[in-house]
Amino acid sequence: MAQFTGFGPKALPFFEALKFHQSKAWFDENRALYESDVLEPMVALVDDLTAAFAKRKVPLRGNGKRAVFRLNRDVRFSKDKSPYKTHAGAVLTRSGDKKDPGLLYIHIDP
Repeated sequence: MAQFTGFGPKALPFFEALKFHQSKAWFDENRALYESDVLEPMVALVDDLTAAFAKRKVPLRGNGKRAVFRLNRDVRFSKDKSPYKTHAGAVLTRSGDKKDPGLLYIHIDP
């Protein structure tokens, strides 16, 4: 388990660029940047918060890999067909399941 040391220096510029480059080709070229500067730090943040809350007996937890929302948007019923979100989010809940009520939502965007 990696320790959260902050988001990478290119995390917010990545989302700024993604606003203009809503294509799979661009994302595939920048996937490594997304994973290193956004996804891995978000997973580490969720894991660290879960450990800190457990230590203080706060009933919120999350599995780093499952608590982070996917970057792809569901565009089936949307007028905006942009395939990617321009932010990252994750949740901590009482059970650790995203669908459980009583949650803490974590969100970053430029």
